[in-house]
Amino acid sequence: MIHRDRNWPIRIAFCVAAMLAILFVYAEVASHGFVNFDDPQYVTDNPHVRGGVSGEGFTWAFTAFHKGHWHPLTWLSHMLDCQLFGTGVDDAGGHHLMSVVLHAVNSVLLFMILCRMTQQLWPSAVVAALFALHPLRVESVAWITGRKDVLSGLFFMLTLLAYSWYVERRSVWRYLFVLSAFVLGLLSKPILVTVPFLLLLLDLWPLKRWNPNELPSKILLLEKLPLLVLSAISCLVTVLAQRAAGAISGLETISPVWRGVNALVAYVIYLAKSIWPTNLAVFYPHPAHDMDQQFSTWLRMGIVAVLLLAAVTVLVISLARRWPFLAVGWLWYLGMLVPVIGLFQVGAQSWADRFSYLPLIGFYVMLAWGLYYLKTSRPKTRLAFSGLLCCALVALAVSARNQVAHWKDSKTLFEHALAVTENNAVAHNNQGIVLSDRGRFEEAVSHYQESLRIRPATPGVHINLGTTP
Repeated sequence: MIHRDRNWPIRIAFCVAAMLAILFVYAEVASHGFVNFDDPQYVTDNPHVRGGVSGEGFTWAFTAFHKGHWHPLTWLSHMLDCQLFGTGVDDAGGHHLMSVVLHAVNSVLLFMILCRMTQQLWPSAVVAALFALHPLRVESVAWITGRKDVLSGLFFMLTLLAYSWYVERRSVWRYLFVLSAFVLGLLSKPILVTVPFLLLLLDLWPLKRWNPNELPSKILLLEKLPLLVLSAISCLVTVLAQRAAGAISGLETISPVWRGVNALVAYVIYLAKSIWPTNLAVFYPHPAHDMDQQFSTWLRMGIVAVLLLAAVTVLVISLARRWPFLAVGWLWYLGMLVPVIGLFQVGAQSWADRFSYLPLIGFYVMLAWGLYYLKTSRPKTRLAFSGLLCCALVALAVSARNQVAHWKDSKTLFEHALAVTENNAVAHNNQGIVLSDRGRFEEAVSHYQESLRIRPATPGVHINLGTTP
């Protein structure tokens, strides 16, 4: 049974502090523009979106498989922004600020949800602060095309909030709120297909519903069945959309072995970047597309990764009775990344910062509650723990603010990507487009040539090179 938290003054103070910190990190985006990485296809060159909210646009949003996606609420969100702010060169600030607002709301909701479910204020605040300020969030918030992440994040939070309300007193009407929020989330981005399994984890901890004396386990499973059906439908529609757009990489492009190895390494990379968030880029090239990469090297990395992941999994499961938050957080992280980890390859990236928007909350849960119990078991170290944590959050906020600056415009964005990654054919091509648009044709040609050296069989780059004066 969930009991309402009565620490409203502290909760309100944290929410205000979190929103001010997010404003500190993301205020600069108000002066940022659109970038030439999907923003044209999503907004500036998309006549259906540029026209704003309309009956025709509404129909298109629900029937189109544009860019290999079916996320009608995301399209409607972009249409609303165009209606409110316009689509001119100087109008991007409003689009950006809308995403910042959504991220701030998501951060506050996450804090409130964890407080409601766990009745523990301090670790709930730590999780929400990490989610709000971590540099890995920047891509989802500072990139206009990343709207689907923050919008689906909103309905994800509302699904969890509705579920906690339903658990307090089970009823059909409360369950319908859960279903409604979940459907809206799927209509924003299908990454939420794993939510039914996450709810089963939350039943274990912190909701503690896996008690056969109070509620049979079959009831817990049956109540997730409608959610699973919705997830299955979303998966089917997503596959149809991506096949229609040719976005799915075939086995002849990236072999199953390459996909498996890259997925294992990506799981570790996300964890590493969550601990030490450096060299973040808009695009990380897949090693299978890089002629300079040796598969044997990546295979060794994959073996190390699977051993590490297996060891952590065994450890958290063995400690599940004593510290269930470790198992729940770890499986949250592993499970929510499954749709985007690369086993079902869509696009040419090896991993992407935006994919970690919701999955890494699980890792933050492990970290926050682990530190909480460590701190309470050693009362003399509480002050030191609190000081170090505050320093870490300040460092993350400053790092995130610096990362936001790289999203100022297309040239700045891809200059940074080329500086922190190697053999990045996509970044070279996009930088070539930027330079060509600015009349710097000789520099543009050199970037196109480098892109083709890395990935020779890329028709779009050949066209860009051939049409450059």
